[in-house]
Amino acid sequence: MRGSISLLTRLQDFIDKIAEDKRFTIKLFALAFVVRVLFTLLHPKIYLISDMIGYNEAAMSMILDGEYRVKGVISAVRPPVYPFFLAFIYYIIGHDFLIVRLIQAVIGALTAVLTFKIGAKMFDRSTGVLAGLAYALYTASWAFSDLLLTECLFTFLMMLSVWFMMKIFEMRSPWVLFWAGFFTAAATLARTAYAPYMGFIFAALVILRFRNIKLISRFALAVVIFFMALLPWMMRTYYTKGAFTLNPKSGGDFFLYNHSNIYHIIQNYEDISYQFRYNTDTWDEVDKGRFGKKLAMEWIKKNPDLFVFKGVRMIMNIWGFDRDYHWYYFAGYYGQDPKWLLVLLVPIMAIPFAVFAPLFFAGFVISRPFDEEKLIPTLTLICLHILTFIVYGFCRHRYPFVALVVIWSAYAVMNWDQVKDTLKGKRGYLCKWAVLSVWVFLAMSWLLEIIVDGGAILKMQFQYPIF
Repeated sequence: MRGSISLLTRLQDFIDKIAEDKRFTIKLFALAFVVRVLFTLLHPKIYLISDMIGYNEAAMSMILDGEYRVKGVISAVRPPVYPFFLAFIYYIIGHDFLIVRLIQAVIGALTAVLTFKIGAKMFDRSTGVLAGLAYALYTASWAFSDLLLTECLFTFLMMLSVWFMMKIFEMRSPWVLFWAGFFTAAATLARTAYAPYMGFIFAALVILRFRNIKLISRFALAVVIFFMALLPWMMRTYYTKGAFTLNPKSGGDFFLYNHSNIYHIIQNYEDISYQFRYNTDTWDEVDKGRFGKKLAMEWIKKNPDLFVFKGVRMIMNIWGFDRDYHWYYFAGYYGQDPKWLLVLLVPIMAIPFAVFAPLFFAGFVISRPFDEEKLIPTLTLICLHILTFIVYGFCRHRYPFVALVVIWSAYAVMNWDQVKDTLKGKRGYLCKWAVLSVWVFLAMSWLLEIIVDGGAILKMQFQYPIF
């Protein structure tokens, strides 16, 4: 025990010393960039699968004929920012996936720097330093920087939106409002599930800071800028699809897990029996969204107990292990990588988040999360959980927000004495049992995940019905 305490003390002292380095930001960027490049170069050749094919097609269609197509038809279901990002790279440099992945390594490194900056603003420079290093060396972030998916770019844009919303509290320039609205819109147009966050944060601020008229009016203006930035894409959707919406398939996403029975909910599989009751092949993007929303609402009204059970199950999902690298590997994204590499990377990918998660909740409880400098990140994570409960969520959907999770994890490490006092009940038994209860919930979530995924691997009838 003394040895572990001494080791922790040495770590804290080491981080404090690094925090004094005025060139830390540059060194952090270099470290984060190098490890991501090395990971990418482990397998320079990739094979597009799943959503990647749609993003690549949309990008190429814009270059070839100026249209935004998915599966050969003009579409609105793929948010535009990532395909535009790909199209810009293809147009300037050429159709080279390796170049895209290396540019995403730069974006991932910049996200590590943002994590440091936000952590320092929320707490202190030492906490920011540890958080930045943790994200730079967070193995799942290496993998997502290497995938041709929205996560890497979205995480960067989301963190920028959080950063500028935090700066509204101390606004020294009106441009802060513009950039807060702009980057929130850009993040939304990279992943439309981010659309409710600005509205939720504004509504929460109206309730929690109702006396601060100046702050509320500033955020109101940022909300206006946010919606103005989204307007062209929504008008384009109306023009091409006849629906004034951000994403016509949002109703389908709402339906996806809000119609299943208890077996499918536990197994994390959609119940596809509805496809035999409805002629879904004839539905276009707008029809799927409209009918999906209608059917989901009918199911919720008839099955409120299952809706709550589904919501809890989805919360368990987003706190599950990082395993996207494994699934993309098995799906053939990396082709024929040697098996020893997979065996080496599986635990390296899975373990870090299992450390971050319990530390996060401990740090969150002791941090006074609704104080001004922590309010925007706190509301962002609360909104994530609300949407996950209502719609659905998996570790992939949680991944971008780990950049915020590691900040509270770092705070717990740098203030471990406070965590110990909390677990001993010295800060109140409510705080103690809040931390312990969440840790039990995490353990139960991970145990269920091991059982379900283990069953699938062992072919114990835990598989998708159509396979």
